[in-house]
Amino acid sequence: MPNAEFDRLGRGAASGPRQLARRALIRCLPPSRFVTARGAQWLHRWTFDDGPHPEHTPRILDVLGQYGLSAAFFMIGEAAERQPDLVRRIVAEGHLLGSHSYAHPAAGTLHGGAWLDEMRRGRTVIEQIIGRSVPAFRPPHGHLELGTLGRLLVGDWQIVLWSVDPKDYAAVTAEAVIDHLHQARITERDIVLLHDTAAPTAQALESYLATVPEGTAR
Repeated sequence: MPNAEFDRLGRGAASGPRQLARRALIRCLPPSRFVTARGAQWLHRWTFDDGPHPEHTPRILDVLGQYGLSAAFFMIGEAAERQPDLVRRIVAEGHLLGSHSYAHPAAGTLHGGAWLDEMRRGRTVIEQIIGRSVPAFRPPHGHLELGTLGRLLVGDWQIVLWSVDPKDYAAVTAEAVIDHLHQARITERDIVLLHDTAAPTAQALESYLATVPEGTAR
């Protein structure tokens, strides 16, 4: 589940000294290194976490191809190891790859060097499959500690968060996801968090795109 601080559809932002310090640091970071909205430094509206999944990811790729859309896929390393041909298909069809850790640890279970090792391992797996650098990165649950955030920014990592969360990971039906997408009133600046491991996502995305006029926030 994503961090509540970045959820526009129902959960309140976390508070307290640590969160205030983190927000102050984020405001000082260049948008090319810490992305929270679409713009010149980040062009992708649709982002998908936790895959690749052998059934759901191909369906999502088909929908994106139908509408001529380019997306970003933030992959878990151990899932990428199981589906290397699917990883290559995503790249071949013009989508961006990002890393999302190796095994998606629960928030707060790893710290410091152990957390960084987990993130680096996930990135390395993807880079070895496609033979190129993968700087885009989304931390599991959107969770970043101040110390590890600083150490990531020393390297070439580009941390990408989101502004809209339709909660597809918890949805039972596609209709629930579609309702959230419409309630969010997606704008040109929004980055939408979805999951290519969630069964309703492909159908929800296809149905939603069919209702959005061409030239608007697709």
